[in-house]
Amino acid sequence: MEHHLRGTKFNIHVDPNDGLLVEGEKGYQLTWMDAKMGDWIVTPRRGKAVEINALWHNALRLLAGWLRETGDDTAAQRYEEHAERACASFNERFWFPEGGYLYDVVDVEGGSRNDSSLRPNQLFAISLDHPVLNAQRWNSVIGIVEEKLVTPLGLRTLSPDDSEYKPIYGGDLRSRVIKARFGRG
Repeated sequence: MEHHLRGTKFNIHVDPNDGLLVEGEKGYQLTWMDAKMGDWIVTPRRGKAVEINALWHNALRLLAGWLRETGDDTAAQRYEEHAERACASFNERFWFPEGGYLYDVVDVEGGSRNDSSLRPNQLFAISLDHPVLNAQRWNSVIGIVEEKLVTPLGLRTLSPDDSEYKPIYGGDLRSRVIKARFGRG
């Protein structure tokens, strides 16, 4: 936790302005959703990713609870304060009101742009022991995920309404990456 608060490899650090976890360094894919082929990062998600911040909030809450159990109330209070700040910022920054779901990444590439791609990553915000998303927004998120991402075989990684969505995925790595990125067969 302390390394994340201070900053560590791959530009992983807590943004002092909002308490959210930032990740990403050019040339590296760090989240489970990123794809890389050679030096090419196909789906860069540098910035503040929704699932990473949901996991960050959950980890802060868990650590604070464990510290309380051991009697270290001072340290527990410190991590609870970090969790409360991250939670408030998460609910302010990640909610995409026009879509009724969560942005996939905010502050993309360290800027002020937010990625409104509808992805399943946002489910982490309501499915962990310590959900970060305000409960009154859960039904909206679940509804849009059910409508756009659920299939008989599992969840899509991107809404079919997205211009980057490709319905067919096959072939070797290079052809899958080119099809996924450029829609070529």
